[in-house]
Amino acid sequence: MCEKGTFFRGLVTALLLLGIAVAMPGGTAAEAAEPVADDSDYMRAGRLQLALAVGRGVLQSPLNDANDLEVVAMPRVRYYGERFYLEDTALGYSLYETRNFAFDIAGRLNADGLFFPHSGSELGKGFALAGRLMGVDEPAMKLDPPKRRLSYLGGIAAHWQGPVTIGLGAYRDVTDVHGGDEIPLALSKQISLGRLLLGAEVGATYQSRKVLDYYYGAKMPGPGGSILPLYQPGAALNTHVTLEAKYPLSGQMDFIVAGRIDWMDDAIQQSPYVTDASPRAFFAGVQYSWK
Repeated sequence: MCEKGTFFRGLVTALLLLGIAVAMPGGTAAEAAEPVADDSDYMRAGRLQLALAVGRGVLQSPLNDANDLEVVAMPRVRYYGERFYLEDTALGYSLYETRNFAFDIAGRLNADGLFFPHSGSELGKGFALAGRLMGVDEPAMKLDPPKRRLSYLGGIAAHWQGPVTIGLGAYRDVTDVHGGDEIPLALSKQISLGRLLLGAEVGATYQSRKVLDYYYGAKMPGPGGSILPLYQPGAALNTHVTLEAKYPLSGQMDFIVAGRIDWMDDAIQQSPYVTDASPRAFFAGVQYSWK
């Protein structure tokens, strides 16, 4: 991969890691207006907050012969206006909100494309896939995952804030990559123990057949330039758990540690490109915020 592509992928990985594992509150205008235990997470409307975390972050890849994604520095960008908000790679516009509820037009990054950094010969991959799926010896050549593009999703989202925060969204690909849909549901809770802020989230995400077929489906060239399907997944329901902690070291500096584990649906696990259906994400380091 070219140096520019490697840098871009690393930057997006850093933002994604921060978004799925470190972000301490959620990303809606209603949540921004609600005070939390740590003043560093409270933002007044119309303010831009920039932060940089330095440490070690790892996003494990579920694919064959694919390296885990590692970062040492993670930028963060947050902005909440009266209606519009930006939270790293997520953005939205609030259509309706009360003290404990918000309904938004929202956008979010689809993460599956991050796992597909390589491209290669379709014919070679077809032979290798045939060997894996049809029970014969695999050729000596390595089987690389195919080249896949990142996609961005747009749709609607609703958040209920109470003893447990509930988030539900419905999104569709707006970048014309696969045309698929995602429906995420998440339940999260934060508690403070003195100066230590702890957070936990459990969630499930429905992914449509179009999403899975683009990223995890397998095809090989056939006679006369035709394409033969080798694996066509259906829709999937993936689940995850995130745990996180933040401890202030000064007015603008915090120690943060967070981890996440995903459990991918059998429709993904059975793809010939996938070897680990429970990828993990982890980050530990120090974050400095400009306020």
